[in-house]
Amino acid sequence: MKQIAIFGATGQVGLWATRKALALGLSVRVLLREPTRLPEELRSKVDVKQGDATKLEDVQATVEGVDAVLVALGTRNDISASTTMSEGMRNIITAMKSCGVDTVSVCLSVIKTDESDVEVCSGVVVEVDICGAVVLDINRCEGTEVELLGDSKVDCEFDGRKVLGDAGSFLFYDLDKIPPMFRHVTADHQRMLDSIKGSGMKWIAVLPPHFTDSPSSKYTVKEGSSPGRTITTQDLGQFLVESLSLPQYYNKVLGIATNME
Repeated sequence: MKQIAIFGATGQVGLWATRKALALGLSVRVLLREPTRLPEELRSKVDVKQGDATKLEDVQATVEGVDAVLVALGTRNDISASTTMSEGMRNIITAMKSCGVDTVSVCLSVIKTDESDVEVCSGVVVEVDICGAVVLDINRCEGTEVELLGDSKVDCEFDGRKVLGDAGSFLFYDLDKIPPMFRHVTADHQRMLDSIKGSGMKWIAVLPPHFTDSPSSKYTVKEGSSPGRTITTQDLGQFLVESLSLPQYYNKVLGIATNME
């Protein structure tokens, strides 16, 4: 593998995938609606095509001549009903078949949750378990688990309106267990997953949990379920690149998470 195409290269995961691919000595081509969103230090190092993944001709020009494809399409925290990501995925598959490219890794996550993101939950804590997971008694996200970071299990009070949630690995859950506000974007992820499963290609579907900007660390990859609660964007980006050359991961749905110390 010498050259890859990356879709979603200016997102949090796609940006790290681009950096990691370059660090591995690969040639990288990216499709961007707004090329100026790519950090300046990367613009001279990658082949930038301006266009949109929902336009087949733009995707075709991006895929032509590459050895593999990496997909990290996102919605920029827009969780309203949309088919943008699945339309892009279908175009990517069509272009890959037309160009004779048969290997693709796909990241199926949308939201990084930190203090700058929108609030998605509000309510009160009704249960805290020994692992630090809490269950909120709330109208919009009843039953959603969120993570508390601390040294020990303690009795505490906090404002549930400040709790943030993410839709990172909801495809591992039944629809009725997914908070209603995340069902639209999860449905589009499911359409993406259905498309790649039926593509006849060598695909790797990665369903990460909440991702962080922490330094690279050791992590675990597990087929069919999530092995943990968080993953760094650096590690996720690198795995999406490296998995393209690892046949043991082909045609599998994978969870990935940073190892607990």
